[in-house]
Amino acid sequence: MTDAGSLLAGDSRYQQVGTLGSGAFSTVVRARDRQTGEEVAVKLIQRGSLVADRRLYVKREVAYLAGLSSHPCIVSAHEAFLTSTHLCIAMELVEGGTLFHWVLGQGARERPPLSVADARWLFQMLIIGLDFMHRRGVANRDVKLENLLVDSKTAQRPLLKVCDLSYSKHDADSAAQTMVGTAAYLAPEVVRWSEHYDAKKVDVWGAGIVLYVLLYGQLPFEPSRPDIFAEHDERRRPPPPDRQVDAGAEELLAIMLARHPAQRPTMQQIIDHPWFQADLPPGALTLNDELLTRTVDDPSLADRVSALVDAACYTGTDHHLPDRMTVNLRAGLAPP
Repeated sequence: MTDAGSLLAGDSRYQQVGTLGSGAFSTVVRARDRQTGEEVAVKLIQRGSLVADRRLYVKREVAYLAGLSSHPCIVSAHEAFLTSTHLCIAMELVEGGTLFHWVLGQGARERPPLSVADARWLFQMLIIGLDFMHRRGVANRDVKLENLLVDSKTAQRPLLKVCDLSYSKHDADSAAQTMVGTAAYLAPEVVRWSEHYDAKKVDVWGAGIVLYVLLYGQLPFEPSRPDIFAEHDERRRPPPPDRQVDAGAEELLAIMLARHPAQRPTMQQIIDHPWFQADLPPGALTLNDELLTRTVDDPSLADRVSALVDAACYTGTDHHLPDRMTVNLRAGLAPP
């Protein structure tokens, strides 16, 4: 791709080589790091009002990525930086596409349905990643197939990585109350929008929806009408008759998709469930303990991220900025 057609035109470090996807607020491109030759994914948010209108969300996303990216089940962030037109986040490139593509999209038509063992393997990585987030004080609030990437080139079995923290919230923030997320995955308490809710229990619900899709190959509720299942559990779609799921999986699904959040398990209680623990690889149960012990937080990070995002609320011509304002997001780890 020539610089003339690139969203990263003029950047001294990254050269755009393709486009990976786009949404309402951002575009993700494939880029080559001129310093290392490595290919990365770069998320771009147009500077100006688009950043200003979502300033708090963007600050949280960038800061939380830095604190979580040491985990193998969470996409690692490299740096955040400004160009004259965009706020950019450079991240690891995951080649396999989204979990949605794998189980409901084109990828699902190219391979046989997931076995229960493969569904459990992907679910185990999701829960271990979310457990790490929760123990670091961060709730995702938008757990869905589209926000999970499948890395199919690094091992015999694909790896799963959480990739989008746009709606994440920390324990230290005010209690969650905003109706954020995606219709087909919204927990009943979020749909009601009349009360504060436990954002971590909302993640449990979202993970339960993901598990249902992994096991049955379809969403459990009508995606266009989240209000239906806020009060009427009988509107849940019946499982396909050709999918056989064992009792342990059904039991775990039932408690994760309990209508009342107090009846849902924590991430640790999910990890403790016998169905979850079957066939876990060695070291999986102690991984988060080890990473929590070794993670080194940068006390100046929040202020530097805040300054970067504040500067991105202005265009390059409206506000004097240093050349290529940058914040390093690579998580620090103490030696084992």
